[in-house]
Amino acid sequence: MKVLIADDHSMMRDGLRAVLEKAGIVVCGEAADGFEVVELAQALQPEIVVMDISMPRLNGIDATRQLLAKCTNVRVIALSMYSDRRYVTAMFKAGAAGYLLKNSASGELIQALHAVADGLT
Repeated sequence: MKVLIADDHSMMRDGLRAVLEKAGIVVCGEAADGFEVVELAQALQPEIVVMDISMPRLNGIDATRQLLAKCTNVRVIALSMYSDRRYVTAMFKAGAAGYLLKNSASGELIQALHAVADGLT
């Protein structure tokens, strides 16, 4: 499974990469803002993008919408600090296949990635 990480915090991206690679998941790239994730997804063709909501220049909700319009085979899992229903609803309306909170255990992210890769949402 090829995954692209989108988060504006370098330390968060580093931690996610370490967790995913330890689980045998290939991290094909990292993006620090919404525009960058849309560009990289088109170039790298990941299976799944792990998308933060709060990013500079283009937030994760709008980036998800743009990304899925351009890369129809990519799936998005939101990984956010926001538990507010408005954010969850907005991400699913944008086309996300899953939504996890950043305070979730790393095992939950791995499970979610496998579920989404297997076609479950």
